[in-house]
Amino acid sequence: SFEDGYDLICHSQGGLICRGILALMDDHKIASLISLASPQLGQFGNSVLDFYVKPDSYFVKYAYLLLYTNHLQSCLSIANLWHDPFSNHGHFQYNNFLPLINGKHSSPVINQRVKRNHLKIKTKLISFISPQDGFIQPWQSAAFGFYDINSNGNSSKENDHINEIDHHLIQYNETFYYKQDLFGLKTLDEA
Repeated sequence: SFEDGYDLICHSQGGLICRGILALMDDHKIASLISLASPQLGQFGNSVLDFYVKPDSYFVKYAYLLLYTNHLQSCLSIANLWHDPFSNHGHFQYNNFLPLINGKHSSPVINQRVKRNHLKIKTKLISFISPQDGFIQPWQSAAFGFYDINSNGNSSKENDHINEIDHHLIQYNETFYYKQDLFGLKTLDEA
């Protein structure tokens, strides 16, 4: 019956599945969500594609053309984790999962529901991360950090060379997700 609620401990993609449950299950009784190395704001880089192809920067630069298609969004979980900072318009328009759980869905009603359900957490939302993570790129995504993207979903950097964006990473409290409190992260952080 879980009258006092329950704790979810989730790893990698499981952390995103748990966030999906949290975001969309209106009657959840989640007391705390503990996420271990889950790419909360997405994945961008070679490591995720190494399972399928041996990519080079050219492939990664244009991977969004494939990963944001309806077909791959419906059948390949990696496509739902992909967040290309140079194609944020494509990410917000065509990614079926991350914009939904992060409060950036095209429907304001759904976004309000996602935020309301995140704020039902009884204690905390906790993320464990490591800069030595060899899979999540950028590793800051596991703690709701990401590449510097403005609220319109555009990279703030003009140069689109993948190897040059590493120094444009921002922490969770500098993202527009946090500043606009899209899914309640700021409210939870200040509680």
